[in-house]
Amino acid sequence: MKEKKNIILLIFAVIFFVIALVFFLWSFFGEHNTNIQIGDIISNNSIMKNEDINKNSNVNEASKEIEKGSDNEVDNSGSTEVSNTQDVENISYTDITIYSENNTEISLSQYSGKPVMLLFWNPENEDSVSVLKKVNEMHDKYIDKVEFLMISTSKNIPEDLKNDISIDIYYDLNNEYQTKYNVEVIPTMIYIDKENTVMNAKSGVPSSDAIEANLDILADNF
Repeated sequence: MKEKKNIILLIFAVIFFVIALVFFLWSFFGEHNTNIQIGDIISNNSIMKNEDINKNSNVNEASKEIEKGSDNEVDNSGSTEVSNTQDVENISYTDITIYSENNTEISLSQYSGKPVMLLFWNPENEDSVSVLKKVNEMHDKYIDKVEFLMISTSKNIPEDLKNDISIDIYYDLNNEYQTKYNVEVIPTMIYIDKENTVMNAKSGVPSSDAIEANLDILADNF
C-alpha cells in the first residue's frame, strides 16, 4: 500500500515538473518572439520615417532647384539637359529703347501692365541661339499672357536663323542692355511682371523646364 502511494506521488511530481518546464519554455520563447516583433516594428517605423524625411527633403531640393533655374531634365533623345545659370544682381526695371526689324523704335514701357520676358542674345553666341530656340518653342503657349522681347545685340543675323525663328526679333542698337540692365554675360533672361518689377534675372543657359517655370509664374500673375 505504501509502495503504491509512493508511485502515485512520483507520477504527480513528474506531471508537475513537466507542466512547470512547459510553462517556463513558453514564457521564455514567447517573450523573446514578442521582443523581436516589437523590435521589427520599431525598426520598420524608423525606416518609414527616414524614407518620408528623405522624400520631403528631395521635394524641397527640387523646388529650390527650379527656383534657382538650375534644374535638369531629360530630352526626347534620353540625354540630360543641365541648367547652367547665375543670378544677375543689382538690377531693377528701367525703360529701354529697342528697334524692330524695319528699324521702328519701340520702348519697353509700351508693354506696361503685361508681363514681359527679355532675352538679350547675340547670333554669334551658340548659347544665345540655343536659348532663343528654346523660347521660340514655348512662344505659342504663352503669347496671350506674356510679351516676348528677343533682343539681339547685333544686327547681323543669318537669314537661315531668322527663318528658323517664328518669334519677333528686336535689336538693342544703343547697347542699353549693358548700361541699364547690368548685363555682362550673353545670353541673359529678365522676367518682368505686370507691375514693372523684375521678378527674376538669369544669365547663362537654363534648361527648358527652368524657362517654363518662370513663364508660368508670369502667366499666372497676368
